[in-house]
Amino acid sequence: MNRDLVNDKQQKRHPLSFPLIKGEYKGVAVVILLHFSSLAFAGISAKQSGEAGFSFLKIPMSARCAAMGQAFTAMAQDAQAFEYNPAAPASLDEPQFWFSHLSYFEDINAESANISYPGRYGAFSMHTSIFHSKDNYRDRSGTEGAEFRNQQLLFSAGHSVRLKSDILLGGSVKFVSEKLENDETRNVAADFGAFYTIPKTPISMGASIQNIGSDGGLGSGKRPLPLLARAGATYLIGAKTLFAVDAVQPLDEEIRFNSGIEYWAGSFFAVRAGFGLDRIVLEDYRGVTAGLGFSRHPFKIDYAFIPLSSLGMSHRVSLGITWGSAPAAR
Repeated sequence: MNRDLVNDKQQKRHPLSFPLIKGEYKGVAVVILLHFSSLAFAGISAKQSGEAGFSFLKIPMSARCAAMGQAFTAMAQDAQAFEYNPAAPASLDEPQFWFSHLSYFEDINAESANISYPGRYGAFSMHTSIFHSKDNYRDRSGTEGAEFRNQQLLFSAGHSVRLKSDILLGGSVKFVSEKLENDETRNVAADFGAFYTIPKTPISMGASIQNIGSDGGLGSGKRPLPLLARAGATYLIGAKTLFAVDAVQPLDEEIRFNSGIEYWAGSFFAVRAGFGLDRIVLEDYRGVTAGLGFSRHPFKIDYAFIPLSSLGMSHRVSLGITWGSAPAAR
């Protein structure tokens, strides 16, 4: 049965929230174990490796995620969460498709598409994104010459399941390609994630480790993948307000802390804000994000803008659609 936003409001729950799943607290142990093991793995790798390549893998494409400060590891009922936790799509009640456009600084643009289809044997998901920009060759005096194009490509596919009706687990495999001037690098990586909602509470927890793979690329360039360990939680207040927090340990940076809030004014309009708790600079609005959401079943539209200090503003727009309903899981 389809669950639109009107029904969600009548049921006194957040329009995009995840119905509580029954079970014992063993799910908490699974999430915590994955979180600390991945943090340790990322921390050790960070000390042993230099600057990672494929930096575009750190850039969020979802407007909702970007508006909420990238605190998305424990977000359910959104196919776009597949980018951050491959276990999340198993929470979907119905199939979803999303298309996003990103307008970045220095004429960098990107497009992405997500699709997740929940079925009897779990949810199958795919994501693809492409970043593209133009630049010019320059001689030693700085004089511009011929134009060349840069391009980064990501394609991933994954599967997520409910384990014993109270724990969600998922994994994905991704192909990445990066062409910068005349240097092209390719690689293959994997993500793993877990998701759990504490019974009889509005608290959800998630953890994932992303971009697991070899340090060497498959092309002429040899750069390590940007290994990321994530852990997060969401807390739903009433039927309208959702808080989210994340801790992220990148391969080549210090640990980051993200937070976000989403408020639904009625059933169709949402206001969002996010904060990078370790990097807020109020003078130029760094670390602060904001956005809006509109939803009228089966369509959704999200918008986000992110200040980038002297680099300007980054804008994202995401368009989503749901259809059908998910068959009962076996």
